[in-house]
Amino acid sequence: MAPSRFGTFVTSAAVAAMLVPGTAYAAEPAPLTGTVETVIVDQPPGAEDHAGHEDQTRTFVRVQGRLLEVPDGALTGVASGTRATVRLRGSAVVSAEPAAGTRGARAVSAAGSHTLTVLPVFWNSTDAQTQESLTTLANQARDYWAEQSGGDVAVSVDVRDWKQMAAPTTSCNAAAIYNAALAAHATATPADPKNHVAVYFPRYSACTWAGLGSVNGPMMWINGYPIEDVFTHEFGHNLGLGHANWAKCTSASGARVPLSDNCTVGEYEDRTDVMGYGMSGVPSGNLNSAFGDYLGLQQTTTTSPAELTALSAHSGTSGLRIPVATGTIFVDYRPAAGRDTRVSRWAGVQVRLRSTGTPPTTRLLDMQPATATAFTAANLPAGATWPIPGTGKAVKVTATGDTTARVELVAGSTDTTAPSVAPVVTVPAAPARLESAPVSWTAAVDKESGVTGYRVTVNGATVAETDGSTRTAEVPLAEGRNAVAVVAVNGAGLVKAGAARTVVRDSTAPAAVTALKVAADGRSVTWTAPADTGTTRSYAVRIDGVLARTVTAAPASVSITAGRRTVSVTPSDAAGNTGAATETTLWVDPAAPVPPVITAPAAGAWQNTRQLTVTWNPASAPGSGIASYTVSVSGRTVATVDADTTTATVTAPADGSVAVTVLARNLAGTAARVASVTVKVDTVAPPAPVAVKLAADQSKLTWTAPGGTGSPVSWQVRIDDGDPVTVTRAEVANTAGPGRRTWTVTPVDAAGNTGTATRFTAWTDRTAPSAPVFTAPAADSLARTGPVTVTWDAAADDESGIASYRVSVGSQKATVTGTSWSYRPVEGRQTVTVTAVNNAGVLSTPATVVWTYDPTAPTPVSPVRLTDGTLSWRAATDRTSGVSEYVLSLDGVRVTTVAAGTTSAAVTTPAGRHTWTVVAVDRAGNTGAAASVTTTR
Repeated sequence: MAPSRFGTFVTSAAVAAMLVPGTAYAAEPAPLTGTVETVIVDQPPGAEDHAGHEDQTRTFVRVQGRLLEVPDGALTGVASGTRATVRLRGSAVVSAEPAAGTRGARAVSAAGSHTLTVLPVFWNSTDAQTQESLTTLANQARDYWAEQSGGDVAVSVDVRDWKQMAAPTTSCNAAAIYNAALAAHATATPADPKNHVAVYFPRYSACTWAGLGSVNGPMMWINGYPIEDVFTHEFGHNLGLGHANWAKCTSASGARVPLSDNCTVGEYEDRTDVMGYGMSGVPSGNLNSAFGDYLGLQQTTTTSPAELTALSAHSGTSGLRIPVATGTIFVDYRPAAGRDTRVSRWAGVQVRLRSTGTPPTTRLLDMQPATATAFTAANLPAGATWPIPGTGKAVKVTATGDTTARVELVAGSTDTTAPSVAPVVTVPAAPARLESAPVSWTAAVDKESGVTGYRVTVNGATVAETDGSTRTAEVPLAEGRNAVAVVAVNGAGLVKAGAARTVVRDSTAPAAVTALKVAADGRSVTWTAPADTGTTRSYAVRIDGVLARTVTAAPASVSITAGRRTVSVTPSDAAGNTGAATETTLWVDPAAPVPPVITAPAAGAWQNTRQLTVTWNPASAPGSGIASYTVSVSGRTVATVDADTTTATVTAPADGSVAVTVLARNLAGTAARVASVTVKVDTVAPPAPVAVKLAADQSKLTWTAPGGTGSPVSWQVRIDDGDPVTVTRAEVANTAGPGRRTWTVTPVDAAGNTGTATRFTAWTDRTAPSAPVFTAPAADSLARTGPVTVTWDAAADDESGIASYRVSVGSQKATVTGTSWSYRPVEGRQTVTVTAVNNAGVLSTPATVVWTYDPTAPTPVSPVRLTDGTLSWRAATDRTSGVSEYVLSLDGVRVTTVAAGTTSAAVTTPAGRHTWTVVAVDRAGNTGAAASVTTTR
């Protein structure tokens, strides 16, 4: 094989490598020539309306066995098959233009032999489709086009198994995906437009389309939509078709009309056609005659009148074609049968405008624009005429049948005005039970072209058509409310709609009533009427089979005598439907029974269990007898017993006051006056007493009772093993004799619950011990050092013995068990008190001793002077015990003492150098600082 500009023949591996980022074609300054492939972009089934524009396209160029996407705007309007020149930078196309001396677009005949090869690929994982399921879809496309062409389009199918490929390197590179799929399956790029290659891959969100199809080319992409419509639709693009759309048109005055110069196109909106919206789960719609004519697969005519065969017949003349300035009008017949039930309300004679461009598109026209909503019914009814704008001609439907319709071209009317007087329809006043009803209407008036026919609509859909002289019709009715209207059509095809009238159809009998109840006094009957969308209902009330009265709603006032009675209610509606009767048999006894009398438990009694046994004397009901007793506790029903039972065990919900009631009912359900009793429940034992103690004078024992919400508490008090004494206050007189005694205090509440006992042991001794006697320090003594130890003789107690001594001096206090106590005194006069305490806590008479603590020396006596044999000094002071004397020393040797109050003394000083020293001494023995004087003689 001769080398190409890109090198040698591109193998599967080489193509795959070209998808790797950074890989590019060999640098080549010369331009490359390839073939244009125009691809139509198809939105997913159910995507939003694309009103206002038609086919969206993308352009690729097939060069040297690879598909390349050209920049936006390049090769715009250039048809598939045209040769084009491209220039590359790296692997990207930077410019594209039709090749010099290029041939025009290729012409492809739909008829003939085709191949359809399906290449499933994935880059992460496969979807649920298999080779078998994809083969089924491809065969459906094959069979569809064979059917549409009467066998002239013969397709051979080849579906491959899944192959993995590298993930796309850009978000949605259709060309790269196609090239990689071909490489993965070792398949060359298709060049023959009849050798179709469809690349199927799992749904890829980066690609927002359902599929792509090249126009007059072999290429298809299917983005994970395994739907018959997608395969058949993309194949239609390959054959050269655009989309089947609709057109919503308005006149200069804004009124809706079938065709005008002011139209809005809804892409895909012709849902009856294979080239319209894809629909899942239904067969693809038959190809309209405009597309069939374009492909040469259907026979159409310009001859009028024309006998049109249904599109589903695939034989005979399928369309009447009428050239107009903007394209060609095609009239065909699509009854609601087989493939053509996709939009049943559009069934009948349809009119489309086929565009003149390539690829061609069709626009379904709304031939009943007078309906409340556009395209409520798009067909041109039998007897109706539509003037084709700008032609002077009109299309008239003269007859329709199961498989054929007769249409003709007639002279267009110059009448541009709708009928002046609308028909007034008359419908049955009463609701109807049958599937249809007769209607009639008054004659419409049109003074120019006359009234040529009437269309009768029910809920917006045309159900009958008559000529201008017939003003009655039998119309079908749906269940519920039906809006019936009559539209007058004049000779120009202009319409005038009369006001709609409502006919109610109700063929369903009302449902039986539920919750049928009869008052115990027999004066009223009530029930629940089930939801019903039918007509107004009434209810027949019977007593023992005899009609008592008929009402339109519950309740019904009646008078039923006492006894056992059967009451029934039968519903019926305004349309005459009668529902099933609902009946009940019951006792009627309006007299209240004589109430029961509760005998236990007694009112106000405390109970120490929540299980209460309630008993009562039986009630009586002479009219019918007692049916049951209902026992309630604190307002909640806890038991229902039969008439022979007069006791029930119930459970109180909680401690506290509990109301117990017994309610008797007679056989008619009439209740007696409630018997009731209130009891008190306390299941919690009282708490143990705390803080048990004897009074200081031992006259009584006291304790603290912790708070509680139960019944009143009393206490049983036992001394040692003696008999208990019960008290209702938290104290008891002390009757214990001298000695060590134990009291046991046990709480017991009014409900009989016994709490935990508290034991208390103490001495009983009402005689004070003897007073202790101080032995040191002596009374009025002085001390100058600390700490000081206080001692005393032991006190005596013959009954309980001495437990301790309480010692105090100033703010210092202590309790000791011995007969001495040491403490650090503060300077000054000390008053020490000691009290003996016996084991019963009785105190002796306090013993007291007073002494003085003086740790501070007197003040200095300086200056000291020696004058003429007299030694003198300044008087010292002492704040606590006072100065006792002065000590005079010569050269460190004590010579004499001088009493306090004297500040001089006559002394004899030997010859030589000598020093006299004077020191003050206080009463506690503290010595002040020495003061001295030195003399020489």
